[in-house]
Amino acid sequence: MRRVVVIGGGITGLAAAYALDAAVRRGEVDEAVLLEAGPRLGGKILTERIDGFLIEGGPDSFITLKPHAVRFARELGLTDRLVGTLEPRGVFIRHAGRLFPLPDGLTGLIPQRLGPFVRSPLFSLTEKARFALEPFIAPLRNGTDESIGGFVRRRLGQAAVDRLAAPLLAGIHAGDIDRLSLLATFPQLAEAERRYGSLVRAVLARPRSGSPGNGTQQSDLPTSMFMTLRGGLEELVHAAAASVHTVRLRTITPVAAITHAGGAYLVRLVNGEQLQAGAVIVSVPA
Repeated sequence: MRRVVVIGGGITGLAAAYALDAAVRRGEVDEAVLLEAGPRLGGKILTERIDGFLIEGGPDSFITLKPHAVRFARELGLTDRLVGTLEPRGVFIRHAGRLFPLPDGLTGLIPQRLGPFVRSPLFSLTEKARFALEPFIAPLRNGTDESIGGFVRRRLGQAAVDRLAAPLLAGIHAGDIDRLSLLATFPQLAEAERRYGSLVRAVLARPRSGSPGNGTQQSDLPTSMFMTLRGGLEELVHAAAASVHTVRLRTITPVAAITHAGGAYLVRLVNGEQLQAGAVIVSVPA
């Protein structure tokens, strides 16, 4: 049985359908179908135009520290539609009841320009000295996961957790800095430590090696940390759906149950229909 069923028509399910479309055309899969319970594709991504304004009902951009969304948009022919954050763009961190500007050249967690970081009042001299010790902190090489908070605290100190990781990294996921998995959210940081032994050495190695440590060529990296599409993120949804030709995309098709017997899966729909499949991809909310 070489039928694959994808359950869930959000961007994850559509990305799976896009990959399966190529697999069907190569003859690796006989048939594939995507089942979405709701009336539209896109899941959390929803773009509307109201009174002349473009309004995002869900996420409004994607972070380019993770290159997958940019790559997917380019594969779908949306390179010319990608836009970054408008300049000038100011980022402020609230600390001790005041707003402090994020030092220029601070990409992710490591300052790439020493002057603005040294002059910044966001960190004390002691806290800046703790940053400077980062290259001398022994890396973990056992491959185990840890929280973002635990990783940053171990490598850069508590101030970096409170004034960088919590607002900038955990804020993206609206989660607790000490409960968010590093490998699930920012695996490139763990890879930088594994490969270079230090985040500072990873940053310094970029101009020499042309690689940020995640397999992306330096010339291909976006210049903005956040990007979106000119017509909103739903452009990505529409382009993905339009690029799928061999995979059936079915909306208003809720699934009731999945059972496994005889080496195959049986996907039972709410309407009583049953689909047999050799593999099932479940891309629904947890």
